[in-house]
Amino acid sequence: MKDSDTILSNQLPYEQLAKLGLDREKVEKLPQEVKEKLIKGEVTPLMEVSLPARNGMVITLPLKLQLAADRDGNPTLIAYPVQRELSPERNNELRLSQQEIDALRRGDVLQKTVDIDGEKTRRYLQLDPETKSIIHRRVTDVQIEQRLKDMEKVNDIELGTQQKQQVREGKPMELNVGGEKVTVGIDLREPQGSRSYRAT
Repeated sequence: MKDSDTILSNQLPYEQLAKLGLDREKVEKLPQEVKEKLIKGEVTPLMEVSLPARNGMVITLPLKLQLAADRDGNPTLIAYPVQRELSPERNNELRLSQQEIDALRRGDVLQKTVDIDGEKTRRYLQLDPETKSIIHRRVTDVQIEQRLKDMEKVNDIELGTQQKQQVREGKPMELNVGGEKVTVGIDLREPQGSRSYRAT
C-alpha cells in the first residue's frame, strides 16, 4: 500500500463501520481487496454485515460500501444494501422522475442536482446492477476533466467540445485510438469516477 493509502486507512470512519458490526478488529480482517477498494474510495464487492435488531436478534445484510468525503472533507461511509429493485424511498429522496428511473435501469449515468443530508449539490447518479442501489458522487469529485486531458496527451488525439460535453453529462463516448475502439465514460464504481475500456 502506498503512503497516501496508509494515511487514508488511519482516517477510516471506524465509528460508522462499528454500527454495521465492523469493529476495528473485523475491518483489519477484511480481505485485502475489500480494504483497498474502501481506502481508495471505490465501491467494495458485495459483503455481509451483521446488525443488532431491537429485539436482540442479529440481522445479516448483504451490501456494498464506499468511502467518500462529507461537505467538510471528513471521511464518511456510504452503504448500498441489496434490494430487489430501485427503492421508492430512495427515489423520493433523490426526487427521480419515472424517465430518470428508466434511464438508470438502462444503465445510463445521470447528472442531477439533489439534496442529500441538507446539502444541495450537482451529482452523477448510477444504478449498481448487483445491489439495485443508486450510487452517487458530486460532479466535482469525479476527475473526468483530468481523465480527458490524460487521454488526449497519451493517445495523441484531440477531442471536440461536443465530445467532451457528452462525457461530462455522463454519456459514454466511443473513440478510435490506434485502430482500436475505446469507450470513455463515467463509472462511479471506479475510484476516479470514470473509466475507459476497449470494445470487444
